[in-house]
Amino acid sequence: MNLPSPAEKLSRRQAVLLRQQALLARSAALREELALQLQPLEPPLVLAGRVQEAWQWLRARPEVPLAIAVGLLLVRPRRALRWSRALWRGWRRWRRLQYWMQA
Repeated sequence: MNLPSPAEKLSRRQAVLLRQQALLARSAALREELALQLQPLEPPLVLAGRVQEAWQWLRARPEVPLAIAVGLLLVRPRRALRWSRALWRGWRRWRRLQYWMQA
């Protein structure tokens, strides 16, 4: 059996350490590059996060949109009916589109 000498072990270890350092430096550079490339996406993602938070808030408190709808119905009945018809048509179209895309 031919065992490596202590000098060979040390040089292999140094080579591995140098390779590790190079990989770590490359990873850091790639992370910085990715962060720069993703900066234009930050405002839309922040907006999407806010919309999602608002939606979750409304889902946790269904009485709020219901109270708004009832208030609108009492104050502006024609407008409320017009909006409800438009929303109903939109909902039906959305469901048809979903059905069509599944088929």
